[in-house]
Amino acid sequence: MSIKLVLFDIGGVFFTWKDRWLFSDVAKRFSLSEMALTDECKKVFPALRRGRISEQEMWQKVGKEINVDVLSNVKDSLIHDFFKSRIVVDHNVLDVAEQLQKNGIHTRILSNTTAVMHSVVKELVDMKHFVHQFLSYEIGMEKPDECIFKYVMDKIPLIKEEVMFVDDRQSNIDAAKDFGMNTMHFVDSFKFVKDLRNLKIL
Repeated sequence: MSIKLVLFDIGGVFFTWKDRWLFSDVAKRFSLSEMALTDECKKVFPALRRGRISEQEMWQKVGKEINVDVLSNVKDSLIHDFFKSRIVVDHNVLDVAEQLQKNGIHTRILSNTTAVMHSVVKELVDMKHFVHQFLSYEIGMEKPDECIFKYVMDKIPLIKEEVMFVDDRQSNIDAAKDFGMNTMHFVDSFKFVKDLRNLKIL
């Protein structure tokens, strides 16, 4: 079965990012215990990624739990500035996505992300090559839940055996593979290009 569409994760593929960097930066800014802040953020961050709460609501919840009023009263986005200052875009992967399109391979996005993080991505990266972007905060689901893969396939006029899913997280790769998609574990852009060429789709 030939590959007709490559479904890309964003974070860890198009740019380098770790959520723990955000928690560390916020802890330093407000002179907080990084461990305590991280523990509470991890509890509510999934709700933010699924679009169930706003960033302000998230900081209110975290501030209340760790008894830090200054965090509870934050009005401006902390994520935007810290996220933008930290991420490093891999333009090689973007070039690959453009070349796949030229080769007749469709490209789409499937990402666990927040509204503010994706707004930063759009500031830094031209996403025009991706006709459809399946974003967790918009659809209320996130990887590795099988439901999100079913949702994507319901929106794509292809069968899952014609889709190649690319992600840097092994848990997401395993879930997609169990669902029946072809998968490619992203390590770096050099290996990614080599793997695509071995499949003769690049």
